[in-house]
Amino acid sequence: ELAEAARLHLREKFLRAKVGISGANFMVAETGTTDDDGPSAFHLVLLDNGRTDDIADDIGRQALRCIRCSACLNVCLVYERAGGHAYGSVHPGPIGAILTPQLRGTASEIDASLPYASSLCGA
Repeated sequence: ELAEAARLHLREKFLRAKVGISGANFMVAETGTTDDDGPSAFHLVLLDNGRTDDIADDIGRQALRCIRCSACLNVCLVYERAGGHAYGSVHPGPIGAILTPQLRGTASEIDASLPYASSLCGA
């Protein structure tokens, strides 16, 4: 019921929009031209957010292999007690404690403390 209400409310807004924004962690494109009935213009923006530096680092590269399945959140005692908002990032839990300082640095007090948000359980 909730999804249907959202669809009914948002459908017209999406159809009238002049631009669409989407995100992708993994993209595949086929070769060739696009269909005639597609958009008149298409702009693709690839955002690195420091990931190139992390790929160059052996340990950083391991963290980028995470597929964000959230299995680690199910067993993390710190996440269970503190909740997702305590991480101050879109990446909560054990993987957020590793990724957020890699991607944003440790300038803020919260980001600097994230690597210590661990019970050393290995999740």
